[in-house]
Amino acid sequence: MFCLINQGSYTFTTDATNIAAQPALKIVVLDTRYFRDDLDITGLDPSGLVRPYCPFLDTLADPPPGAMFCPLPDDDPRSILGEEQWTWLEEELAATPLGSVVVIGSSIQFLHSYNGWESWNNMPREKRRLMDLLKDYDDSLRIVVVSGDVHWNEVSMDEGLYDFTSSGITHIDKEIDINLK
Repeated sequence: MFCLINQGSYTFTTDATNIAAQPALKIVVLDTRYFRDDLDITGLDPSGLVRPYCPFLDTLADPPPGAMFCPLPDDDPRSILGEEQWTWLEEELAATPLGSVVVIGSSIQFLHSYNGWESWNNMPREKRRLMDLLKDYDDSLRIVVVSGDVHWNEVSMDEGLYDFTSSGITHIDKEIDINLK
């Protein structure tokens, strides 16, 4: 069952015919573009690599040498999901039966280290908000994130949550550093 009744293209599906009665597999697909506010664009970093979107300094444990940063405060009001989608996501998680597996699909990487491209790192307040929301369900749901849009594969982990990035399994990018998380 898919539910497309919203602006944007966020939705969910489940394998249960009566989801309220039993644990289930629930797939939640977020729309990270329709409601997203503009990102800051930098251009080339000192090494000559194109880094079109700048991360924020306070989200990086160990910034790569030569990286260009556009620091913004953690309370920067820009949003990836928009309030309508945040409310929907909170309601969907609250309505999910205990013990269910929830796969959250994000078109952009969620838990990775800096890569210079569009990701949740561009808006640290939004990333923290999603981390905090998902941690509220640590004891009741099994949640994983799947993401893409970077043309490589990666598994990232932070605070007990996993993000599986899958894009073009035949693509090799020798310019990307190992994910430090």
